[in-house]
Order: sequence, then C-alpha cells, then structure tokens
Amino acid sequence: MRRLLLTLSLIFVVASCADDPDAETTGAVPAIDGTSSTTTSVIPPTSVSSTTTLPPPSSTIVTPTVPTTTTEPLYWPTELRAGATLPVVLLVDGLEVMSYRVLADGFVDRSRVYDRNVPKHPVTHVHQSGEGYLFTREWDDAAEDNTVIEFVRYHFDAGREVLDVEWIFDVAVVNGIESVIVAAPSPDGFGFGGVEAWAVDDLRLVARLGLAAEAEFGVTDFHWSEAAGMGVASAWSDLTEWIGFVSRDGESIELPSPTDDLDYNAPPYVTAATLSADGSMLYWAEGPDWGFDPATNESGPIEAAWVLHGADVETGETSLVWPLSEPVLDSTVLEVHSILPLADFILINRTALRGTESVVLAPLVLDLSGEEPELYEFPAVGIVTEWAV
Repeated sequence: MRRLLLTLSLIFVVASCADDPDAETTGAVPAIDGTSSTTTSVIPPTSVSSTTTLPPPSSTIVTPTVPTTTTEPLYWPTELRAGATLPVVLLVDGLEVMSYRVLADGFVDRSRVYDRNVPKHPVTHVHQSGEGYLFTREWDDAAEDNTVIEFVRYHFDAGREVLDVEWIFDVAVVNGIESVIVAAPSPDGFGFGGVEAWAVDDLRLVARLGLAAEAEFGVTDFHWSEAAGMGVASAWSDLTEWIGFVSRDGESIELPSPTDDLDYNAPPYVTAATLSADGSMLYWAEGPDWGFDPATNESGPIEAAWVLHGADVETGETSLVWPLSEPVLDSTVLEVHSILPLADFILINRTALRGTESVVLAPLVLDLSGEEPELYEFPAVGIVTEWAV
C-alpha cells in the first residue's frame, strides 16, 4: 500500500509526535488549505547532547493574499531581515512559469518566463539552466485521464524538444558541466535504467550515477552537490523508504541516513531528501504512513503531521526539527513534494487533495536569517525551484 500511495499523488507528509505526552505543543503552522494557522507539535530532541530543536514558529503565520492577475502589486509577506536576500526563483502553477525576485523594500518583482501559449501542455515541474534552457514536465489536459506526460527541453532560440526520459530530477553542475539529471529509459522497458546526468546544451552523457530501478526499488527524487562531489537519492524500497548517497561514478557512499534504522512497513514516511549547496547539510521530510495498529489489530493509515528535518551529512547529528502541518491521515490528504535550501531560506513545495484532484498549494518558506526562524507562505501558489541565471 505504501508503494501505491507513492504513485497516487504528489502530496507531502511529515512524521509527528502528536501523541507523545512529552512533545512541546507550541507554535503554529499553515493549515492544509493555506488560509489559516493551526497548532501543532515540535518533536523533542532524541538526544540532548546531539540534537538542537529550533524554536517553534511564531504564533502568527503570515498568509498573503495571492493576486488574481500578474499585474497586481505583490509584496513579501514579512519584513526582510537585514542582510537577508532571497535568490530569484521560478514558480509554476500549471498555467504559466514566472520568475520572482524579492527587492530590499519587500516588493516582489515578477516576470513571465513563458505561459501555456508556448508549451504544448500545462507544465507541472520546471528547471532552468544558465545556458538558456528550460526543462519541464508537462501533462496533456486534453488526453483521456490526463495520462500523456512529456519531458521537454526548451530553448529561447531553438524551440521545443521532447526528451526520451522517465523523469527529470534536477539541473545542476556535475563534473564541471551544467547538466540535467534524469531517470534514463530502461533497456528492457522495466522501470528506468538509472540516474544519469546529461549536458544541458547537447544532451551528451556526463555521468552515470547508478540507482537503476529494480523489482523492489525505485528512486523518487535525486539532487546533486558539486561542492561535495555526491548526490542524494530518495527511493521506495519494498515496503519502506531509503535515502542514500552516491559518488560521481555512481558508487554508494556510506554516510548516516535517516532510513538506517527505519522500521519495515511502518511509519514514518521519509521522503524529499536534498543537500545544501555545499553538501554539508541533509534535509528531508517525514510524515504519515500506513502501519500496524495494535489497538485494532489491523493495518491502515496512521495520522501524523509533516515535519522538516536537517542534519549534518558527515555525523548525522540533527540540528533542525520543524513542523510544517497539522496532523493528516495520509499522503493522499497532504504531501511535501520537494525541499529547496536557498541561502538563508528553505522552501518547501506541497500539494493537497481536493475531492479527487491533487491541488498545488503555496510553498512554505522557513526563514533562517534571524536569531529565531520564522515560517510563512510564499506569496504565490505553485511549485518553486531556483532560477539558475
């Protein structure tokens, strides 16, 4: 069932200790619908000597009013702290791709990268390279059951090219070459043939990073740190999850992982692993999952909240534990889609179920630029990624 949930939606989930009587119940997080705040729990440190839990979010979460058109003025939802700057980001909501640059006075400068009049289909994911290329995942909204998916490379001069890949994970410098990191097609048609880096300009092979799909294993996310010379992968493995590290030649790197002692076929659900730019920090999300309930003697979904975690890559020492949602039943209700560390900020993409439709929410922003972190919503709805230029 865990594996089925991975394929049903793009919803983020984070583990909770809401039932732990020792948990500190302070702070507030945005509700699932992104319109109000609700109290949740901060997970206490597992070891006082090795874990520092950051202060809880402030009692008020700023939920901005999202303009209905791109011509309305847009402002950052909270005052920018002295010296803190948010990198320019791309945000896609399926209809258009916009770049957002936050200015010193809090005004958000927006410009359209392209809209759906250019792509053949609505865009659900986008990555941009410094060479003027855009890589997108698009779905055919006119197709029956919306099952037609295309992975496309755009260039402002060269136009549109459909890529023969199973997934696009990221755009990053790999072995000194700006590359698009993809799930390569399998030679036998089963799953995919492994994670590969292709040069963004001519799509030549830059690196084979391993991690080919197997009968009980499949990568769901992958991110690369050139500074650290390694990548981190999130994957499902039988009825549990796996987070692991690989080198430039695709060899496994033995480092502490949050899934090292993960119980089989039991909560929490661990996903969305990523590295800081310098490769020194690992971030991931934990959330609700299916498991065995001794009270009912049955297996089923176990309610939990989404929580963001951060730890030192080399030692595994946890330094960040931060609630992102109220408790939810499972990942068909709310899911953390991906985590994007950018300088003083961590952006968290998420989706939620509305009836039978998966709906993209405004990303969360964890602001680490001050003495006390602050959690608020990005002032627009969509999936956010870094603007590489």
